Amino acid sequence: MGRSSLLYDVKNELVLHAQLKSYVSSEQQMALAHLDYLQELSLPACCLLLFDRGYPSLWLLACLQSRQLDFVMRCNANFLTEVSAFAQASAPDMLLEVDLQVNNRLRKEKLQPFLHPGQTKLRVRAVKV
Repeated sequence: MGRSSLLYDVKNELVLHAQLKSYVSSEQQMALAHLDYLQELSLPACCLLLFDRGYPSLWLLACLQSRQLDFVMRCNANFLTEVSAFAQASAPDMLLEVDLQVNNRLRKEKLQPFLHPGQTKLRVRAVKV
């Protein structure tokens, strides 16, 4: 069995980057390879990256923000405690402040390379669909 991941240009209907790896491969790591490839392209226009529910992780959120990329990422309501609280609230959208000091989140090795010195929070907009 294998796992595939595509960087797909919806407007031009083109696959820009494709990967086929072992089934035990991480979708997040595959996404990082797509982001590296996208950076190599040096595209002049902004793009909106879409991620399905297999991709959410704190370090990927931090990576996308550190690269100043716009994205939409589908996630489960239990992805983070902040997302769980939002899921139970009545608001259709909310700016979430993800505290990286909670539950030793800051100690995660994969997260560190994408944070600014002293950064302890990530801010993401959550929308219910």
